[in-house]
Amino acid sequence: MDVSLRSFSLCCDLLSRVCHTAVTFCKDALESHLHVIVGTLIPLVDDQMEVQEQVLDLLKYLVIDNKDNENLYIMIKLLDPFPDHVVFRDLRITQQKIKYSRGPFSLLEEINHFLSVNVYDALPLTRLEGLKDLRRQLEQHKDQMMDLMRASQDNPPDGVMVKLVVSLLQLSKMAVNHTGEREVLAIQYSKDTSYTKALELFEDKELQWTFIMLTYLNNTLFLEVPRLDKESPLEGLDDTSLWIPQSENHDIWLKTLTCAFLNSGGTKSEVLQLLKPMCETLLRNKPIHNSCKFGFRPSSGTVFDDAFWLELNYLEVAKVAQSCAAHFTALLYAEIYADKKNMDDQEKRSLTFEEGSQCTTISSLSEKSKEETGISLQDLLLEIYRSIGEPDSLYGCGGGKILQPLTRLRTYEHEAMWGKALVTYDLETAISSSTRQAGIIQALQNLGLCHILSVYLRGLDHENKEWCAELQELHYQVAWRNMQWDHCISVNKGIEGTSYHESLYNALQSLRDGEFSTFYESLKYARVKEVEELCKGSLESVYSLYPTLSRLQAIGELENIGELFSRSITDRQPSEVYIKWWKHSQLLKDSDFSFQEPIMALRTVILEILMEKEMENSQRECLKDILTKHLVELSVLARTFKNTQLPERAIFQIKQYNSSSCGVSEWQLEEAQVFWAKKEQSLALSILKQMIKKLGASCTENDPNLKLIYTECLRVCGTWLAETCLENPAVIMQTYLEKAVEVAGNYDGESNDGLRNGQMKAFLSLARFSDSQYQRIENYMKSSEFENKQALLKRAKEEVGLLREHKIQTNRYTVKVQRELELDECALHALKEDRKRFLCKAVENYINCLLSGEGHDTWIFRLCSLWLENSGVSERDGMKIPSYKFLPLMYQLAARMGTKMMGGLGFHEVLNNLISRISMDHPHHTLFIILALANANKDEFLTKPEAARRSRITKNAPKQSSQLDEDRTEAANKIIRTMRSRRPQMVRSVEALCDAYIILANLDATQWKTQRKGISIPADQPIIKLKNLEDVVVPTMEIKVDPTGEYGNLVTIQSFKAEFRLAGGLNLPKIIDCLGSDGKERRQLVKGRDDLRQDAVMQQVFQMCNTLLQRNTETRKRKLTICTY
Repeated sequence: MDVSLRSFSLCCDLLSRVCHTAVTFCKDALESHLHVIVGTLIPLVDDQMEVQEQVLDLLKYLVIDNKDNENLYIMIKLLDPFPDHVVFRDLRITQQKIKYSRGPFSLLEEINHFLSVNVYDALPLTRLEGLKDLRRQLEQHKDQMMDLMRASQDNPPDGVMVKLVVSLLQLSKMAVNHTGEREVLAIQYSKDTSYTKALELFEDKELQWTFIMLTYLNNTLFLEVPRLDKESPLEGLDDTSLWIPQSENHDIWLKTLTCAFLNSGGTKSEVLQLLKPMCETLLRNKPIHNSCKFGFRPSSGTVFDDAFWLELNYLEVAKVAQSCAAHFTALLYAEIYADKKNMDDQEKRSLTFEEGSQCTTISSLSEKSKEETGISLQDLLLEIYRSIGEPDSLYGCGGGKILQPLTRLRTYEHEAMWGKALVTYDLETAISSSTRQAGIIQALQNLGLCHILSVYLRGLDHENKEWCAELQELHYQVAWRNMQWDHCISVNKGIEGTSYHESLYNALQSLRDGEFSTFYESLKYARVKEVEELCKGSLESVYSLYPTLSRLQAIGELENIGELFSRSITDRQPSEVYIKWWKHSQLLKDSDFSFQEPIMALRTVILEILMEKEMENSQRECLKDILTKHLVELSVLARTFKNTQLPERAIFQIKQYNSSSCGVSEWQLEEAQVFWAKKEQSLALSILKQMIKKLGASCTENDPNLKLIYTECLRVCGTWLAETCLENPAVIMQTYLEKAVEVAGNYDGESNDGLRNGQMKAFLSLARFSDSQYQRIENYMKSSEFENKQALLKRAKEEVGLLREHKIQTNRYTVKVQRELELDECALHALKEDRKRFLCKAVENYINCLLSGEGHDTWIFRLCSLWLENSGVSERDGMKIPSYKFLPLMYQLAARMGTKMMGGLGFHEVLNNLISRISMDHPHHTLFIILALANANKDEFLTKPEAARRSRITKNAPKQSSQLDEDRTEAANKIIRTMRSRRPQMVRSVEALCDAYIILANLDATQWKTQRKGISIPADQPIIKLKNLEDVVVPTMEIKVDPTGEYGNLVTIQSFKAEFRLAGGLNLPKIIDCLGSDGKERRQLVKGRDDLRQDAVMQQVFQMCNTLLQRNTETRKRKLTICTY
């Protein structure tokens, strides 16, 4: 055993003795160190085979022998998993049993477990096994990622996903900066002159790195290394003021003297010369801070001047901040620059964004900034907003209003109008050639014009013998996308030094040729480069990290697919890979298309290479089906983002592998959708009608997939014909929409989710079409034209009546008048029958749609609107709809309780039964609403006579109750009696709470009108006596609807704080604090002598707006919401 191994063995033995002693005598001493000890020992088991047994014995002592130790048990539970290796088998099983003692973890619990371990700056590699396990968990539980991302969007600073990203970035930076990892950085500087010079000057690695850092710091400050060659170097050092400190402090005098030495030319050391810019920078900045500290600077009196009194060009500062990826800081300094310029011009306001003045102000400021600094304010703002991914601010910088070529191009690119961008790039020859060429390549790529792009690149290759890095990267990207494997455009430099797309090109080519060592080396190098790029990023704007994360995702998917190439493919493997891809795409569906499209393109190339490699027909068919599904998914995704060229190219690729004469497939329906999106409506309808004809002739009864395609074709065709008005409404309804419902409902086999969803969409399309026809007739019957016809019909009736009354002899005129009258009456009767038929058909199919699933629940609003507008038409099937779907309309339904005059007894009975069912199933959502109607006049009974008399003289005094109000109150009390029979304790508690609210709301607070502090609630108020209302939820909290009605873990009322504050206003509403069972206090506003129904309805409107904003992709990305109250 050599000396180093002997030393290691002694150290290990010493550590073992320390651990045994700590466990025996200091039970809690190892708690905070266990993770570091275990994480450090694990790699040594493989690295030091001679002492493997010694290390394993120590690990088993710490983890297995002490698994029942109360101090170490929790820390063992928090350990990262042991490697999946035979020597760690017992350790791994023991730790897993402790970790999952209460059952398996969800993904959220796995992430929290990973984050629970502190970050150790000195030993980042102790988290290696934890990182591997975290990656496995993320891959296995992608279905849970969507919920976690949504939860993080609600509260980003506290979101677990944000914390995870920050933790991973910290680990990445620590690994790069770790002493053992410095060689990774050497790759970056291997061809740098400073690195070469450092090797020549110094042997010690620490000095080499110091020299490199000083060089780069100097270049950052002054852009050139100072060179001083003076004949008499010491001439400037004779000044006595230099050696004797003046009024400045010692630090400034010392820095001034140091700079004088460096400027004298007597110092020949280049390292000391490199320190000079640092000293000068500190010398310039230090007096500023000192004068601030000691008050030397006279105060101007304004906040702006006190904060921004430095003589800096803030536009240059903004430019530097932008180059450092501090995008929001750059935006701040750009605004400060604009404000300062406006102040210099004696303008008392900042940038105005009113119509007409916006463009002028930004344009003039941009022209001034270009004259002064050579930096265009407008171009800088455009660059900043593109970096932070702000979709709308581009228009605030003049996008779409300014004729400047670059602004127009950025606007076209932002709006994905690649055709206009291509034309503009072709016309504007004044733009720099590299920008222009890169823009043309990007436009051609997004338009799907791959062959034209290849010809263009060959032309550029012929003109330019040497490519710039950006164009060369684009060249490689085009090459791998088009599978041009013989397209080598530069001398092979080996793996190191390659760019991302070059590495991807090399990896794909190696994969195709079966060179797996080169394949994995290329991907490994590409990943290291991208992680380094990620470490350079700034968390100030995470949008700037998305391109790198997208590239890392592509590298990971390509690396995983290598296993399929290295061995024979089974039937399950490609399907499993595709399902994994699909789940990941679902997580990213809200991301920008520019981040999703490269991953989709890479998947397409992978599948096509797999098809080239596979020779067996069965496997080729399997891969062909997967490729077709993938290309259809790509087409749908591109259409969602208003891109119609890439979908057409995807359909063309599908046709290369599938013949349209072989039958009907899903991709043909997508082809019709693509042509419809391209405004080629006749062609799209022709494709659909051909598909419908084939499907109608073939037997689709036993094939759910064909039945689903048939249903969707009929539905879409009917909808498009109605939109273009190319068929009679009766034909559209009978031949297409009703047929779609019939086909979807005639399947006898086991129904799948796709077929149920297709049936639900068929019901909705038929309902909307019938509804539109009903509205058309309804609008016509309300028009002046119809009123004139009614008047003429009335006059004709009177004339015929007079003719009959006076027994005028029948002649040609009387016959004509009577015949026209009969025709008009028949037409009117037919119109009313059509109106009723379309109304019933719309209501029926809205109900069927709501019964079929949850995907279109918002149409309950339209259903109830039709029902309440036509209360005479009884529709009892609506009672079959689950009660929770009516909850958003509870205010509107409850307001019509007991209103017998609105409809017949049938309507009144159905409505009351519906509200009673909703209240029984969801009492926490409905009881307060029903009690509000039952207590409509309770203010008069619960308040004192003086308060009642005072309320009568105010303008908000309650009016005399009408018969309508009394009927509604009676119906509400009837429902409450029914609920009391089922939930007596809950109803009593809520009634007591409402009475307490009413009494407090009517408490006269005029004596405290001027008081802004807390006011004690009088002791006779019932609200302060309410304690532990276990059945009453906090009424101001939003309770998530449970379709089953099984509500648990609700926050109930514990008590109320014994003071209130006044909010101001005529009626002096009171602000109180309610303490919930979760220990949190929530503010509540109590307002008396006013009708709060309008406030409640507006709150309902705001909540509905937020629901709709969350459902739309664009508004969801912008996080648009309306603040509720």
